[in-house]
Amino acid sequence: MGPMRKRPPLPPRELQLRPQLQQKLPPQNRAKNHRQGGEDCHFHAGVELVTLPLAAPSIDLLIPLSNIKALCASTRPCTKVDRSYDMGIRIGTLFVMLMTGSIAIFGPILLVRFAHVHPSGYVFTVLKQFGTGVIISTAFVHMGIIFHSAIIGVTLVVAGDSFYKILLVVIIFHQMFEGLALGVRISKLGTVRLRTKLLMASAFALITPLGMAIGLGVLNSFNGNDKATIIAIGTLDAFSAGILVWTGFVQMWSNDWMYGDLRNAGAVHTCLGMFSLVSGLVAMSVLGKWA
Repeated sequence: MGPMRKRPPLPPRELQLRPQLQQKLPPQNRAKNHRQGGEDCHFHAGVELVTLPLAAPSIDLLIPLSNIKALCASTRPCTKVDRSYDMGIRIGTLFVMLMTGSIAIFGPILLVRFAHVHPSGYVFTVLKQFGTGVIISTAFVHMGIIFHSAIIGVTLVVAGDSFYKILLVVIIFHQMFEGLALGVRISKLGTVRLRTKLLMASAFALITPLGMAIGLGVLNSFNGNDKATIIAIGTLDAFSAGILVWTGFVQMWSNDWMYGDLRNAGAVHTCLGMFSLVSGLVAMSVLGKWA
């Protein structure tokens, strides 16, 4: 068996790209053994995107650098498409979201007040730290708290039916544990009256259904690919993410571990809190794949 031949380096004015890009090239630049397919428009967080089918992923395609600009220019965004939405499921899930957020955030407050559950016990530590992980992950993988909750309400409703159920599950998971984390912390505000605590909890419980109601109002005119819409959502996302970074790291994580219950906690309590925190980070980051 003779010595292995080294693969010659690419010429300086050529790039090696994956074969899925060949569909965008002129016919003379496509590999002959690749079959041309149709475009696929799909939803990602309420915005319609266009992708091209993959073909023979093991085959590389050499594309001259001069064709890159033409390649990019040929990418067609999906414009607004008039379609019928399942209004029944959207209206129904508005109330599901209201119930989920309400139970999550009011539950810890009422348990501490009327059932005399200790807010620094193992159960509340798990819920609080898991929720903190969810919030921190949301800041980096998704978006931000109050503004974020309104935005995801709009985003959920305007998403296409094929993407709606997946996004709904992710958002319910997020809202539930975010609400639990906030509810435990609100319940520990010893100098704050119960009425004030309930008002604070109500703001969180209502903001996502309010966003969904706004989404229902603009459902037939919303275009996720409109330039002004993208700029507005991107700006609010960035602003919300900054708030979440501050809230998650400073007001929740560092406060719990440097000044709060976990500062002088025992080994079991500390390990349980850290495991819950990391679990929340990982779980919400994984869910970012679908939302």
